[in-house]
Amino acid sequence: MNYQLLASAMAAALGGLQGSALAEPTVNDRMERLEQRLHYLEQRVQSQDQVIRDRDREIAALRGAGPDDDTGGNAWFDRIEVGGVVEVEASYVSPEGGDDESDLTLATVELGIAAQVTDWVGAEVALLYEDDGETELDVDVARITLAPPDGPWFVTAGQFYQPFGVFDSNMVSDPLTLELGEIRESAVAVGFAHGGWSGTVYVFNGSNSKAGGADDNLDNFGLTLGYAAAGDGYGFSGALGYLNDIGDSDSLQDAVDAGIGNKQVPDYVSGWFASATLEAGDFTLIGEYVAAREDFAPGVLDGGPAAAPAAWNLELGYAFALAGRGAVAAVGYQGTEEAEALDLPEQRVLAALSVEIFKQTSLSFEWARDQAYDGSESDSFTGQLAVAF
Repeated sequence: MNYQLLASAMAAALGGLQGSALAEPTVNDRMERLEQRLHYLEQRVQSQDQVIRDRDREIAALRGAGPDDDTGGNAWFDRIEVGGVVEVEASYVSPEGGDDESDLTLATVELGIAAQVTDWVGAEVALLYEDDGETELDVDVARITLAPPDGPWFVTAGQFYQPFGVFDSNMVSDPLTLELGEIRESAVAVGFAHGGWSGTVYVFNGSNSKAGGADDNLDNFGLTLGYAAAGDGYGFSGALGYLNDIGDSDSLQDAVDAGIGNKQVPDYVSGWFASATLEAGDFTLIGEYVAAREDFAPGVLDGGPAAAPAAWNLELGYAFALAGRGAVAAVGYQGTEEAEALDLPEQRVLAALSVEIFKQTSLSFEWARDQAYDGSESDSFTGQLAVAF
């Protein structure tokens, strides 16, 4: 799921904070995007919410009413913004020793609504449809955020993607790090952002439970620490995170269920991630690693042997002008370890080109070659037309 594109669309709807990811930005613009990608929760609280508050104050001043005056600046339509993403994809896959396949799909539809109820309270709802055979139209994200105006801390509660991994990419397809580590749960998170540093602690009740223990306990937790800085001609952001049960990630949940037929695992398997993004001039270097800290017991992951799955992503992007339009070319090298039970490739090489053909409208092409754990290879070609609004 390309959630970053929805974040871009919502940011654009909430006052134009984030321009097109394909335009040629200044160093400060690129740094802002880095911070938004790295600190998804902080982005909503300190960027989007602040823009809504500023708009409310401007409208209230024009009407001669205070920002909390129900007769003026607190009109419901002044405090609600809508954004969305539509992605249409054409694909061609040529597997080694198999039949070629091609398809044309409505790959993703996502609609988000953000509301700044008061200066302290915000809410967000996002609906998602993905043409993956599994995701019908669904409530993808729904949460409430409490934060003081211009304050460094926040509390958010609801259903959202946990800040375990950054998953930044210029490719059309999701990186293998996301395929391994993405996790969406109903949770409560407490965080801060100050002076380039940010951090989040979150708790949730995961799908797995320890064998012999209670099925429903609020015993899953994680923490993430990040740092971002900008200088003359460069920008940097990095993050480290820990999760007490990586088996609750979306992909590993399926493998656990296939392996043992229930969610009663012998023990929790913790996980960690490290991510860094460096921008220098028009170049962007992305690196990320997500891994289990110890082995899952034999038979737990789809009935396979003991394994400690890991995934990594290394990517280089270059922003330039193509026929007067903003464009990004990127190459990537990804891989996994001990992840055969997850039906992920052992290695992946990619190249992509994205062009902003109109405002908030991009046309992208991607070539990828996967090498499976048995050594077989397959090539895939994907074209994507995406609109964010």
